[in-house]
Amino acid sequence: MNHIVERCKKRIDANSLSIPFQGYIDLTYRCNLNCRHCWLNVPSSAAEEGKELRYEEIVGIVSAARNLGCREWVISGGEPLLRKDFPDIFGYITAKCRSYILNTNGTLITPTIAKLLKRYGVTLVALYGADAGVQDAITRQPGSFDATLRGMNLLKEAGVNFIVQIVPMRDNHHQLQRMIDLALSICSKWRLGAAWLHLSASGDEEKNREIIAQRLSPKIVAGIDGIIMSDPAENDEVPFGAACKQQPTSYLLEKCIST
Repeated sequence: MNHIVERCKKRIDANSLSIPFQGYIDLTYRCNLNCRHCWLNVPSSAAEEGKELRYEEIVGIVSAARNLGCREWVISGGEPLLRKDFPDIFGYITAKCRSYILNTNGTLITPTIAKLLKRYGVTLVALYGADAGVQDAITRQPGSFDATLRGMNLLKEAGVNFIVQIVPMRDNHHQLQRMIDLALSICSKWRLGAAWLHLSASGDEEKNREIIAQRLSPKIVAGIDGIIMSDPAENDEVPFGAACKQQPTSYLLEKCIST
């Protein structure tokens, strides 16, 4: 299994030079949660850990991308904080980049990690419910809700720029407004995660049925499409396209699923 996705593309022709300004890197496909809607779903203790790129290999890739012009990075997984060498990897990636986006479920954030993330960039923390009953049922990990809130509060205390990313699905849609209220009680910025859910990377039929069962109907998605999200673009600390504010004439979700 390839444990890194790098979408830096270089194109040269007679009249133009395109620079790979953004890089996307998945540090691991493993996760400490077991979310019902997740398309990766590799356990934290899986044997795949031994096949992940070593720190030195990641440094080589990041260095090559940097030499081509890459200055912005999206860091994701799986759960990237699962890697014991995350501080070293994150430090190297962000040392000379303009900004970063980190995707995390927030459950593994410690005071040390929170201080580390106080660099120019933004951390997206996923929220799956307005209470432990809903979120822990979705993640199938007791205590995940409390751990996520603890992680968010650590980021807040450390002064980290972060956004609460609310991921809508069938099991939590009834709590949408409560999730928004909860997010705003901790952070001034929130956004909706993608309402479409990718099928399993492994092609497992049972897992796919579970993912499909969590997909919202087009009617429901169209109903939440007009929700005005917070606008982190008003904050100078937010880098490239970290979130958006929907205008009455723009559609983030409905247009994608109604055509």
